[in-house]
Amino acid sequence: MPPSARAIVLAGMASTAARPVLAIVAGEREAEDLVQDVALFTANVAHLPAWETLPFEHVSPNLATMAARVEARYRLRSEGAFVIVASTRAIIQRVSPTTVEPVVFETGATYDLNGTAELLIEFGYTRADRVEARGDMAVRGGIIDVFPPNADEPIRLDFWGDTLDELRSFSPTTQRSQARLDRVAVFPAREVLLDGRIRSQAERLRDEASWASERWDRMAEGVTFQGMESWLPWFAAPSTALDESVGPIVVFDPQRCAGRALELISEEQDLAEALADTWGSGGPEPAQHPPLYLPLDLASVSERIVEAPPSPATPDDEGYTVRTLDAVAGDPGSVAAAINLWKSRSVDIVVAMDGMAAARRVASVLAEHGADLPVVETLEAQTAAVTAIGIHDGFVLPELGFGVVGEREVAGRRRSHRTAGRGTRKQVGDAYRDLNPGDFVVHHHHGIGRFAGLVHREMSGVERDYLLVEYAGEDKLYVPTDQLAAVTRYTGGEYMHLLNQTYHHIVHL
Repeated sequence: MPPSARAIVLAGMASTAARPVLAIVAGEREAEDLVQDVALFTANVAHLPAWETLPFEHVSPNLATMAARVEARYRLRSEGAFVIVASTRAIIQRVSPTTVEPVVFETGATYDLNGTAELLIEFGYTRADRVEARGDMAVRGGIIDVFPPNADEPIRLDFWGDTLDELRSFSPTTQRSQARLDRVAVFPAREVLLDGRIRSQAERLRDEASWASERWDRMAEGVTFQGMESWLPWFAAPSTALDESVGPIVVFDPQRCAGRALELISEEQDLAEALADTWGSGGPEPAQHPPLYLPLDLASVSERIVEAPPSPATPDDEGYTVRTLDAVAGDPGSVAAAINLWKSRSVDIVVAMDGMAAARRVASVLAEHGADLPVVETLEAQTAAVTAIGIHDGFVLPELGFGVVGEREVAGRRRSHRTAGRGTRKQVGDAYRDLNPGDFVVHHHHGIGRFAGLVHREMSGVERDYLLVEYAGEDKLYVPTDQLAAVTRYTGGEYMHLLNQTYHHIVHL
């Protein structure tokens, strides 16, 4: 199947499926792009991301990443039409045995106020005096504030006794209540929760694996700490999100996916051998350390894998032709002529641009060259238009009478990459290039420091590029470049409360 047809096919499958459709691609960037493209055709799409951290790296994944995984895994188990997109790395990662079920709050319903606060703490939320950052929760009299990591704004639960009298979103900066809500589902803030089962296992491991007794002690006591998730393989059965899926499964480029899975498993084994000497006396041999990444076992779900039909051999065979716009990208006259030519063949072309400003600008230029298309906010029908939701890979399906093209086909440039999701994850990739040595930055765990540049170092036998962040005194933080979501430029506002925190003895991540 041509990559440009993937999004519309997945959206079409989901519209008729009784269970969520799981789509697997080779790379994480591919998964993010595909989620965004599917979102043009249906709002029922979610990304199952991979952790940004490496195996054995004692740093926790981004809260938004963990929350997105929790929600996507919950969707995989549920009924209804939905598309879940995952990379090979995300799908072969061992999953936590702790709950992914949300707690649902509805205005007018009855809840135990103290029990609700305790439940949110069990869900991995951090109790604070004031909710300003994702993963925070606070209790003030009959009010509970909570900021789910996968939400755009925090939620305020206003109780009258044990009745939820009012449910609103609020501004984390001004703390003022905003839109009134009827119903909210709050998912766990972390993927690994220190529930009774995990704590009991940690107590057992104190004797069985005393070389890591400090970690087991903290987990047995229910103390959340940085890098706790790196110990997940010791507590979780060898199962993945693939085992949790209950609906149809689509694997794009199965050979690439299989090859990528083997690469990840091999890289983890190499890391285990490189780090074995640092585990101390009594530590496991590399082969005895339970792995984070498990084999991509498609045979176990073969009955649910959607088989692609063979390519049409004759004109009478069923199939669809995937075409391009057939225009000179960047030439508005050529693009307008191509749109009108397809229209004369009863094929409506939708031009998908990023944002309303770009949509209006392109619509105006095309109208000047004879292709007058209305501007719409969302794609609700098969009609020629310019929409404010972009697409990475455009297509034309003549047999179905429509096509969707984006910036690549219209302007001659690839759509700028944006992290999939609800805006909760920070931009990654080359974001550090916008920073200059001396700029203040915020690490989501270690607070405000000064960016000192990009450095290349060998740590525990592994060479990598790191962002160097300097703190007071001689403290230094080395952030791997694949963890850029953990760092953002300091701008004040929601990070002002971090100024009161002092960080000492920062360890290498």
